[in-house]
Amino acid sequence: MATDDGMTPLMFDGPMTAASVVCFVVSVLANAGGIGGGGVFVPLLMLVLGLGGKWAIPVSNTMILAGAIPASAMNLLRRHPKRDRPLLDLDIALLLVPCTLGGTTPGVVLNVLCPEWLVSLLLVVLLSYTAHKTMLKGRSEWRKERDMKVRRQMAEVTEA
Repeated sequence: MATDDGMTPLMFDGPMTAASVVCFVVSVLANAGGIGGGGVFVPLLMLVLGLGGKWAIPVSNTMILAGAIPASAMNLLRRHPKRDRPLLDLDIALLLVPCTLGGTTPGVVLNVLCPEWLVSLLLVVLLSYTAHKTMLKGRSEWRKERDMKVRRQMAEVTEA
């Protein structure tokens, strides 16, 4: 399947169509939620399209950028609903971009230098860790909301 230059041509077939539709839906939901979606894009590209980690990661980054540009453009002139300030805090962006690029540069170098199995292993470890932390945070928030609801119900009962 691979050509002389080692590249595998992508054919627009059933799996490509399915991956395209799922990636579009995930991108819409991720941008609506304010997250990139890379944690879904990379496994999807690897499992459905058969891309290796060395290709799935940069393609995922490109997809995230393609979603972030219109989302940022739409929110650039919007105002915060409760405070007199812009919706986007550009000072935070100025603080985060150098840190992000500081991690991206070594990541790109490691992606080129490391074998495919190591890139995949590191990806699985990272996604497992972030999924675990997200689950713990979600459970903590759920408990807080449940406790607030119980307190509110108890207050209504005592007032009545």
